[in-house]
Formats: sequence, structure tokens, C-alpha cells
Amino acid sequence: MDDPVITVKRLLSALVLLPIAPLLIAVLGQLIRRSRPRLGGFLVWFGVLVVLATSMPIVSHALIGWVEAAGPQPLTAERLRAVMSAPSPPGAIVIIGGGTRFDAREHPDQTSLKAGTLERVRAGARLAKATGLPVLLSGGQGPESREAEALTMARTLARDFGIKARWIEPSSRDTSSNARESARLLAEARIHRIFLVTQAYHMPRALLAFEGTGLGVLGAPHGFLAGVGERWTLWNFLPAPSAMHASWLASHEAVGMGWYRLVRLARGAPKSRRE
Repeated sequence: MDDPVITVKRLLSALVLLPIAPLLIAVLGQLIRRSRPRLGGFLVWFGVLVVLATSMPIVSHALIGWVEAAGPQPLTAERLRAVMSAPSPPGAIVIIGGGTRFDAREHPDQTSLKAGTLERVRAGARLAKATGLPVLLSGGQGPESREAEALTMARTLARDFGIKARWIEPSSRDTSSNARESARLLAEARIHRIFLVTQAYHMPRALLAFEGTGLGVLGAPHGFLAGVGERWTLWNFLPAPSAMHASWLASHEAVGMGWYRLVRLARGAPKSRRE
């Protein structure tokens, strides 16, 4: 059974994100249209147009690009060599979960990683092979899984990439708890600087969470969704499901970053130590 707190959190976040939020505005406009026709009509059109615009690739590209720009640039080979040759290089690689799926028809593993999580594991494996650093996997059991994400990630990392994780953190349920639980395990090993592996759109929010624990963090983003130098055509102005998904990701991360900053200010979190 889902944690009630997580359930309420997911419900509230859905109400303030795309595409539900603008659709609710349109519904509100329709409800008040008789008593306040101008305001009601404006809200209806506003909600519909926001949904239409954010389902266009040209708009979603700009939104997700804005989110990704708030994080670090890709970790190039040259920069990686410089970091590892510095006096105090990172001592571990942290890969955070992004979801698993269960299907009884699948063999040999009925529980497998979702595409985004598999991308994170692959990127983390490459970084581990390049640096020789130990790996920490963080991720608890989600509503769609039958086991903790970290366990599924560890099995995939070992079998498909030949790397055994040193730490498995199986209890976290979101990015903030990924950070807290990972920091606790690393503190026991006296590791205070890390590489953090996740997608580029998720990296800014993840950095806020991990920096809030006092860790020194060097982001290793991958999977950039906002292409560089793309050639725009008529198709970029036509609504597409993939564009709406990218816009949803952008709204989710933007709201999350704002919330994390407010929480850190309220709690007086440790000073960030971004590498």
C-alpha cells in the first residue's frame, strides 16, 4: 500500500503541473462564465492555449532547455581528468533511481528498470570504469515496483556492466530522501565529495537536494533533451505527445527547485559545496 504522504504529495503536484493545472483553469472559467463572462472566457481560452502551446516542440524545447541550463555542463574527458588529479577528488559515484516496472511476462527478471533509470545506470557505469570509484545506488520501492529500485539497479549494474555497487540504499522515496540517505551512508565511510549521476533535466533539483546535506557535489549530467543547433521546421509547431511530456518534466522540475529552495531557507540548510 502506498505511503499516504507520498500519495498526497503526488496528487498535489499533479494539480499544479502541466497539463492538469491549465485545464483546471479552463474548467473554472467555464463555471463562472455566466456570472462573469469576460473573466470566464479569458480563463477558458488561457487554459486551452497554454495546453496547446506547451504541447508544441518549439515551446517544450525552450522550457526544458531553461531547466537544463540551470545545471552543470556535460562532464567532458578533459574536465574529468582535471577533477581526478586535483588534491581532493570525489570519493564515490552516486546514481539515483528513476523508476522500475513490473511485468509477469518478462524473463528472467519480472522487475526491470525504466528507460530513464537504465540510462542513469549506464552513465554511472561508464564513469565508474573511467575513475575506478565505488558506486552508491539510491532508490526505494515505488508504487509500480515489487522491490527497491536500488536492488534492481544493482542487479543490472553487475550483470550488464560488470560493476558491483559498494553501497545500496533501498529506503528513499524521492530525491530529497535519496540525498539524505546517501549522505548518511557516505558519512559512515568518511566520504564528503561525490559525482552525482542523473539526467540533465533532473540535475538542478538533485544538486539542490544533495548540496543541502553538506556534501561536495560534482554533477555528471546526461540525456540532454534540449538539442543544440536543431533545424526548426513546420513540424515543430504541431502538438506532439513527446513535447507535452517534456513540458511536464520542465514544470515538475521548476516547481521542485522552487520548493527545495524554500525548504532550505526555512531549515537553514548547510552551505552548498558544489564542485
